[in-house]
Amino acid sequence: MAPLGTVDETAHIDYAYQIWHGKLPVFGHGLIIRPPHPALRPPVQWESQHPPLNYLIVAPLVGPLIDAGHWVGATMAARLINCVIAAMSVAAIGWAAGAAVGRDRARWMILSAAAATTIGGLIFTGGTAYNDPLLTLLSVLAAGIALRASTKGSAASALRWRA
Repeated sequence: MAPLGTVDETAHIDYAYQIWHGKLPVFGHGLIIRPPHPALRPPVQWESQHPPLNYLIVAPLVGPLIDAGHWVGATMAARLINCVIAAMSVAAIGWAAGAAVGRDRARWMILSAAAATTIGGLIFTGGTAYNDPLLTLLSVLAAGIALRASTKGSAASALRWRA
């Protein structure tokens, strides 16, 4: 997919850019970025209702690159961050699976791969500038903590790693 090839990706990049400049986007104000190449743009800033954590992570790369005129680089940097987060999600799935299958690492890896390959949203958005991969990672971590707490007796003991 071309950089800023969807209206969603353009809106997510705009959100990160606004965070970089100390603002929260406003739905009705639309996007403030104006890419020099044809980019798909939504009529309003429809990502403005999302919590800002993902954009705080991405903004230190996206903001300076856009300010320097590197639109493609900004988009690719955001995509790279999401690739790393998606990979972390697969590892987190393995960690969470450990609560279900015990200590047999081979079964963890098989279950992890099987689970990760069924998450179509993670596979698609893991290579885009969307905020979905962070949601996936945090959701998997929460599920893993809950699974481990239910088998270990407390959230504190659930967070201890035992290989």
